[in-house]
Amino acid sequence: MKKILPSIIVALFFLSCQSGAGAAASSSPESSGSKPGSSSGSQFVRGFDASQVDFFEEAGVKWKDIDGKEKDFFEILKSHGVNTVRLRIWDDPSQFNSSINTGDNSLERTVKMARRVKNAGLSLLLDFHYSDTWADPGRQILPAAWKNLKTEDEVAKALSEYTTQVLTAIKNQAGIVPSYVQVGNEINSGLLLHLSSNPNDNNDFSAFALAGNSYGDEENFSPDRMVKYLKAGAMAVRSFDSSIKILLHLAGNPWYDDSWFFDPVKNAEVPFDAIGYSFYPWESSGMTISDLKKKIAFQKEKYGLQVMVVESSSHWNDEADLEYQIRTCKSMTDPSTGKPYSDLELSASGGQTYVKGTVTNQANVLRHMIDESRASGASGFFVWGGDLYGNYKWGMFDSSARALESLNEFLE
Repeated sequence: MKKILPSIIVALFFLSCQSGAGAAASSSPESSGSKPGSSSGSQFVRGFDASQVDFFEEAGVKWKDIDGKEKDFFEILKSHGVNTVRLRIWDDPSQFNSSINTGDNSLERTVKMARRVKNAGLSLLLDFHYSDTWADPGRQILPAAWKNLKTEDEVAKALSEYTTQVLTAIKNQAGIVPSYVQVGNEINSGLLLHLSSNPNDNNDFSAFALAGNSYGDEENFSPDRMVKYLKAGAMAVRSFDSSIKILLHLAGNPWYDDSWFFDPVKNAEVPFDAIGYSFYPWESSGMTISDLKKKIAFQKEKYGLQVMVVESSSHWNDEADLEYQIRTCKSMTDPSTGKPYSDLELSASGGQTYVKGTVTNQANVLRHMIDESRASGASGFFVWGGDLYGNYKWGMFDSSARALESLNEFLE
């Protein structure tokens, strides 16, 4: 059931996102076509996760540019400033119901899309989930093909061989070598943890990073198996092509120091070149744009590696639950003023201020995330879910599969 959200806009110049604060409209929003960043953009990764594009095209979707003209999806991205596409890879997605595995990111489909990425003149970030389905801090399911393996050494060997197999297929069949390879997806809690979607159905050779805490717990950190599996994947990438940058990816958390995770990985001499984070301003972790800036700067200084935001999004319509819109308001507080960014159009309900669902707001939130990340030393920024068209609250294409003007925020 959809909620009807009361929209109360009160004209005040400064406003607060705290509970009980008065609602207000900010100053006039900037144009959604504003160009983010001020320094040279030739080396900054402007990324877009397009993992579900082919899936939707098979269902008959025809993508359109902002002007309403049909155009190849990847050409649309390129014309609006995107220079790198992120594609996820699942081992055997047929093991899960297709309504769960939206995108069905098999090797065959990933090769097909990688070829289009190459033909569009874009770079590729390949995201290994090492699962037949979604992988995140609460769900890291061992591929069905590996469930009968007897030892952790056999698991590590299977992971290494699978990594090489996928990279070889993409190079030989799509004609592209990824610029970045992500070894695992949101691996705060480890990888290869479970035998099924039941979180208590643990694999005997799980690479647990944490016990019972997805967002960091130094006392319970036990990385031995995780390090072994990460090393197997990373060494496979390095042996395949030493020019590929290896990236390790964590879900967002509100503290800046992630040495609890990266120190054991570095001490075990796992090769990696970049750190990636998810940052969704609407999530319940409490992470703010200021937290993100501190996190990027700290990791970059301590480890001397690239740091990127590899997943993010912002809503463009009011299909987003009110709580998500309130969290976005609290998260998107200008570090220089301690108040919401002045170009965000805000409203209120029940004494809570929230970011309205508009294309202009999506553009402005996106621009601020890119600018603040970049100012903190980030090497890149990716949108996730932008290819989910229709009324999907965090997508970047409308119900006719026409690109929203917020896509212009990738322009330099």
